[in-house]
Amino acid sequence: MMRKNQSSPDLPAAVAKGQAKNRFPVRADRLKWRPEQRFNFSVAERPWGTQETQIEVHANEIFEAIKNHPENFQTYTLLSGTLKDRFNLPCEPERIYIPGNHDRLCNKYPSLRTKVADFLGIHHNPTQPLAHSYQNVNYGVLARYPERR
Repeated sequence: MMRKNQSSPDLPAAVAKGQAKNRFPVRADRLKWRPEQRFNFSVAERPWGTQETQIEVHANEIFEAIKNHPENFQTYTLLSGTLKDRFNLPCEPERIYIPGNHDRLCNKYPSLRTKVADFLGIHHNPTQPLAHSYQNVNYGVLARYPERR
């Protein structure tokens, strides 16, 4: 499991070294709701407000802005399409996304879960919340957010 200040591994380099397996975790902090964006709305329309319809509308607009931000273009380009063909892998990796505290709104609304799944190239039923942990006993893996010691 990656620590807070540890960066994600470079997938192309990992593939070239034969280190990439059929799982590709995506760091949750790549899709943060940026604090400066929430203050453009009335208190009732902010993430902790009472006007759920407007909160969802604003969250969708902010997600689109984050997704289309130049800093995220490389991530989106990498994740769009198949990794199997792009990196000559033996099979398509299963992409696993574990939402964190900054992703609360992305996991709250089906509309945003759909956008997150499309953006990250993961298969997920948007009517169900994303899991906050992943476990695979065959590989001895337990990943969760938030990290607890």
